[in-house]
Amino acid sequence: MVKIVVLGAGSIGSLFGGYLASLKLGAFDVEVYFACRRAHADAINEGCLQIEVGERIIEVDGIQAFFRSSDLLEIASSWEEDSHGNKIDFLILSVKVFDLETILKEYRGLLDASRWVVILQNGIGNEELVKKYCNASKIIRIITSHGAVLEKPGVVIHTGHGFVKIGSPFLRNVNIDELDMRNGLRLLKELLDSSGLGCEISDDIIHDAWKKVIVNVGINPLGALTRLRNGDLLNDVKLKDLISSLVEEAVVVANAVGLNLDKNECLELTFSVADKTRENLNSMLQDILRGRQTEIEFMNGKIVSLAEELGISVPMNDIIVRLIRGLERSMLKAGGMN
Repeated sequence: MVKIVVLGAGSIGSLFGGYLASLKLGAFDVEVYFACRRAHADAINEGCLQIEVGERIIEVDGIQAFFRSSDLLEIASSWEEDSHGNKIDFLILSVKVFDLETILKEYRGLLDASRWVVILQNGIGNEELVKKYCNASKIIRIITSHGAVLEKPGVVIHTGHGFVKIGSPFLRNVNIDELDMRNGLRLLKELLDSSGLGCEISDDIIHDAWKKVIVNVGINPLGALTRLRNGDLLNDVKLKDLISSLVEEAVVVANAVGLNLDKNECLELTFSVADKTRENLNSMLQDILRGRQTEIEFMNGKIVSLAEELGISVPMNDIIVRLIRGLERSMLKAGGMN
């Protein structure tokens, strides 16, 4: 039995959790539990989770969803421990980055009861915060370019296929049980491969996390400001040029803090991701359309703050951050931001 809990099962969390819940892997049965918004939980519990992939609809039965943390924590307390003393195999953190610490505090008991804790989020440096609440030896990061939209409660649309990379952010610089971590990565890869998402084990997941952030820096805020899908951004020459400017500034900052990123490679990756997810409304645009706080501070905002510390000029990213902040303030003033 493989037990998986997804905290913050929105669009991408529901996509990954749904695919994992849909498979039967040899001798393994997979149990999946969601912590999510009430309407989403009710739709899943009363029916099922639907994953729409093109013209195909995958109906995933058996997921148990909770909107009250107390209910999930209560049922988890009754689960039996495995031979390692854990009740959960993979605890997946898929909440917005600005809610991460709140969730870590609220579900501290599940962190302690999990063999591996998996970060499925945007942003860089998330693992340092998670490490404050659990042993570094159990932390895994997932980096993905798959696109997903939570169309309505109980229905997630797989809007774009991409890559999935997993790895240990602390394998090289923290004294951890390397064999146990390798086993965890192999099992997670087997699960993801069998689910149809596909997966690659990365030897340097921090490097990959930076590359993913740089992709987000180029695509997400422009989609949020223009309301355009990813592919439409590429079709506008001037917007595509702006993507290039944002990415190039971010690469300069990344390399200044010790990364060794190639500008042309990062540009090629950004345009490739936008093309492969061309029908996707990116996560920041989804937040804006739903009147929610964005993750701008953990994307372009992080580039700007690091640039200020290093004395590097990043004027285009600075302008973009100011515009998104202004957009958030206008929604807050209108009473539409939550």
